[in-house]
Amino acid sequence: MGRGDEDEFALEGGESVESATRDASRRRGVRGPGGSPWLWVTAAVALIAAGVAVSPGGERPAPRPPATAWTVQITEGRAPQVWAIEDQALVTTAAGVTAFDAATGDEVWSVPLADPSCTEADGELTCVHGEDQDATIAIVTAHGQTTEHVSPFANVAVAVGDALLVAGGTSSVHPWVDRYDPGETERTWRARLDYPLGEGRWARAILSQGVATFYTPMTDPETFVPMMAVDASTGELRPVVIPTPRGYLVGMNADVERNLDQLLPAAGPGLDLPEHPDAVLTTEGVLTAPEGDAVYSNGGSTVVAALRTDLLEWVFIPPEGPWEPSSPPDNLPGTFRRVDVTTGESIWSTPTESLVGCPCTINDTTAALITSNWSEAEAQFGVESIHGFDLDTGDAEWSIPLSRAPEAIASDDRHFYVLIDGAVTAYADR
Repeated sequence: MGRGDEDEFALEGGESVESATRDASRRRGVRGPGGSPWLWVTAAVALIAAGVAVSPGGERPAPRPPATAWTVQITEGRAPQVWAIEDQALVTTAAGVTAFDAATGDEVWSVPLADPSCTEADGELTCVHGEDQDATIAIVTAHGQTTEHVSPFANVAVAVGDALLVAGGTSSVHPWVDRYDPGETERTWRARLDYPLGEGRWARAILSQGVATFYTPMTDPETFVPMMAVDASTGELRPVVIPTPRGYLVGMNADVERNLDQLLPAAGPGLDLPEHPDAVLTTEGVLTAPEGDAVYSNGGSTVVAALRTDLLEWVFIPPEGPWEPSSPPDNLPGTFRRVDVTTGESIWSTPTESLVGCPCTINDTTAALITSNWSEAEAQFGVESIHGFDLDTGDAEWSIPLSRAPEAIASDDRHFYVLIDGAVTAYADR
């Protein structure tokens, strides 16, 4: 990126130039969302403006915040994060990893680490702490047990089964990603970018659909930190796709092949299509396999979650009359819907007056997503709330007002955990 191409799917949720030139045969006979939501969504917009949201289930009052179970204060480090694991909320702080009891918020255990960045897989955290020559990788279990080994200049690491991907670099050394196979101390391969990482360090990693993405959230729009995505098995450079509150941040580093699918990391358990066991989710829809044929086209919507045979997606409904994409209306009417990938039919569809995006989290009953809108006065998008949508009906069950995007959110079957402004708060799901 940096010297490559970059795009953000926001209002349109739409296609990049390269995606529009893909093989047209993929689009023939592709299932899209069934039925048209336009008639009842257009009617609902006026009622939403009056404070009443309308869904196929009838009128509902505006959702209220859920009950607060507990709140704890922490000192945020370079990569604040929260996970719900084994009746605990595990939180990274500037001083290490701390586990809080899910029901009470009481501290269960704490592991001291020097400003760690952690990722989670199979209930364990892989953390990089320290920096430069002293950088160390620590594996932290759900019970607070740790194993460590030194990994000079590492920034962040992610487990891929029993293998390990380690990303790092310095201000003068080109950033790299190394793979270490199980039991090996010598790297299997190294992937690199062709320009320095700069003064920043990677703080986050996403592993999804066989692609590992390394990045640091951009809190300052004037400061750019390189991002990098690789095939977790081969090290081949891939397009970068990162979910944001306003859609997808999509970028191409200079050495990435332009015809590669933009694989989308989405919340939820992922795809599980019996007729297409190798199906993948992209920014354009669902394919039978990487570089395969289209099963479902999202038609420009923003997909936020994959629920085995279903997708959760948000579609922007353009307002009546002329408007400029560079200066959107204050309210952004759209529809949030659950779609059956195998039929293309909507299971439910709920009108919204805001963008719906991530960070987000899914449990067995509820999808918690970020809503945001355009501020004409500030000439930029602003985060509004976390909305909890019922997975069975699409109803907005609760809403938590926000002043900015949270650092992280997580959930279990009883609570949602929100990390923002140095505080972790547990909210009751119902």
